[in-house]
Amino acid sequence: FCLDIYTLILYSFNKSFYRINKIMNIFTNSTQCEVDFFHKRISKNIKKIRLENNLKQLDVALEIGINSVAFYSNCENCKYGKHFNLGHIYKIAKIFNIEPYELLK
Repeated sequence: FCLDIYTLILYSFNKSFYRINKIMNIFTNSTQCEVDFFHKRISKNIKKIRLENNLKQLDVALEIGINSVAFYSNCENCKYGKHFNLGHIYKIAKIFNIEPYELLK
């Protein structure tokens, strides 16, 4: 009897999960690969402008309110799923006196 209930619950969960996954795929207009590429492009632009201005990761990290150079480094190199958020991008743009959209190119 328990096995039958367990099987029924599992079947119901899988069916719901399939429906949710199908709905999410209908409404998504980009792949995870595209999003990852976008994050990498932003990080590359940030690293480039940082190096052009002879600043260390620690300098920029502290200026934008990140107290961990390791976290900043992970964002700049897109490691471990870390990336800059909009607040970071805005603050970084202010450091270099540029518009935030320039980091998104």
